[in-house]
Amino acid sequence: AFTILYLREHCPAIGTLFTTHATSIGRSIAGNGKPLYDCFDAFQGDQMAQELNMVSKHSAEKKAAHLCDCFTTVSDLTARECKQLLDKPVDIVTPNGFEQGFVPQGEDFDAARKRARYALISLARAKGIDAKATDMLIGTAGRFEWKNKGIDVFLESMTRLGEIQQRSGLTAKGGPTSGSASGLKKVIAFVMIPYLDRQDFTVGNVHVIFVPTYLNGNDGVLNLPYYDLLIGLDLTVFPSYYEPWGYTPLESMAFHVPTITTSLSGYGVWCEEQGCTTIDKGVAVIYRNDSNTHDVITHIVNTIEYYLSLSPQKTAAIRKAVVRLALQA
Repeated sequence: AFTILYLREHCPAIGTLFTTHATSIGRSIAGNGKPLYDCFDAFQGDQMAQELNMVSKHSAEKKAAHLCDCFTTVSDLTARECKQLLDKPVDIVTPNGFEQGFVPQGEDFDAARKRARYALISLARAKGIDAKATDMLIGTAGRFEWKNKGIDVFLESMTRLGEIQQRSGLTAKGGPTSGSASGLKKVIAFVMIPYLDRQDFTVGNVHVIFVPTYLNGNDGVLNLPYYDLLIGLDLTVFPSYYEPWGYTPLESMAFHVPTITTSLSGYGVWCEEQGCTTIDKGVAVIYRNDSNTHDVITHIVNTIEYYLSLSPQKTAAIRKAVVRLALQA
């Protein structure tokens, strides 16, 4: 932003393009627990910048948006924010893409997936979980933005899934038993965020493990970069509240992993435009707003339960659909 301001003053003959991947004030409104979407038309960027103590950052972004020769953003969601909060409609929406070149192919892919699953299952065993190769491995990841990235919703969904599985197991045995829901597939969920102050937990047959590292390959625990672990998962869940684009679900699909996202992510909106909104097509896009968190959690749990019930042949077909959609991006 400041480069554009400098060029405008000292060398206006140079053309400038400014792309915002999120509005700083929109992210701040969402992260501070305010109803960004229910009250969207009532929010004024300058006023909220004063209230949230971020005038300098917001002012620089707004000024650059107005002074550049071409103003772009990555999704229709953020374009709406730019018009409302920066008082400047974008000139064009430029969706993000993904370079497929470093996704392993053929036998290399199979070997990388096997290596990733071994690392994740070994971590679960080190945590005292009786993990097996046939267990379902689910993951979520991202910056530590508890609400914006939907980490709160993910954890509540895992808790609810565990409770449902536990009740199902007890009912199937005719009464209370010791231990988890017998006969139900074990779910091991990995929360990969750079945040330390959380404890692993288990509910029924669902085990949640926090991986509080940046996963750069030298964390001292898994010692694999994020992509080298992502490839080993069976399913990912990114129930974002504020997500201008959403690389995490796109990355997941690029590595052949079906994903769950929301209508409040730019990538989710893009998937809707492609006619792909259910897990059978590789991505479940869940409608989300400021007041339907309970419904979102229920939809996530139902989708995971459905995926758990599928045959290996059906999940293999879904993974192929995932690849086809990822290549379009």
